[in-house]
Amino acid sequence: MKTLIYHLMQVIGPFLPNSLYTNLLFLFNCIRLKRPFYVLDIKHPKTLNEKINFIKYFQRNSLAPIVADKIAVREYVKKKIGAQYLIPLIAVFDRPEQIDFSILPQQFVMKLNNGSGFNLICTDKSKLDQEQIIRNFSKAYQKDIYVASREWQYKEIKPRILVEELLAYNIMDYKFFCTKENGPMIVQMDMDRFTRHRRDLYDLNWNRLPYRIRYDNAEQLSPKPEKFDEMIKVARMFSRDFSFCRVDLYEHQGKVYFGEITLHPGGGVEPLDSYRSDLEIGQLIKL
Repeated sequence: MKTLIYHLMQVIGPFLPNSLYTNLLFLFNCIRLKRPFYVLDIKHPKTLNEKINFIKYFQRNSLAPIVADKIAVREYVKKKIGAQYLIPLIAVFDRPEQIDFSILPQQFVMKLNNGSGFNLICTDKSKLDQEQIIRNFSKAYQKDIYVASREWQYKEIKPRILVEELLAYNIMDYKFFCTKENGPMIVQMDMDRFTRHRRDLYDLNWNRLPYRIRYDNAEQLSPKPEKFDEMIKVARMFSRDFSFCRVDLYEHQGKVYFGEITLHPGGGVEPLDSYRSDLEIGQLIKL
């Protein structure tokens, strides 16, 4: 269905104003994910999704094309918090046909620098269908990320492929919702992404919040990460540059690693369990 939506938006998208286009995408996602639909008022934003879209359409931070580029952002992170937070980089390829599997280790992560959803997590290189992988990335190169989300920064990023070390398979992902005014406020925790994806939201005192964004909550509470205080400190340092952002971090073998900075989480069309949840989280963001 996602592919069908992408092709449909390629055809009709250029003729639709931002508000209608965004609400159609939101409707599709609500139907697909069986979540309640409500009209997003982008010009008078109150909810989380409305404010994400307001930022996307009416605010242009010069850092956006840098932090949205998974290769360029590495230099920004290095200057901001230090190279020790970066996942080690193995290789960069300009085109899919240039991928040289012979120089890659047995385990690695391969992904596009200009979007999400095109990640290859390799735990055993000997089992890879290398030709199929090249074909998959070639198809990904043909997709216009801007068409799908209207996030302006992607129009300025040249697609490339990067390969990083694999920290751990199915690693916990900690995503901090931050504002320039208050720093990190909420952390979204994603778990079991490749089996039975669950998502919880916690406050900074590690109390689970009664919200669901796209996925259902885990059946049990999760322990607070050992390096949680350091994660908060790192997220706060990044938050100073953006009116709103989501800072994604990992914890592995006693260290904190940078994942990415997302300025428009879910493209502003990721449904919550209710309008009330969307509104309550949105009230934390001051534009």
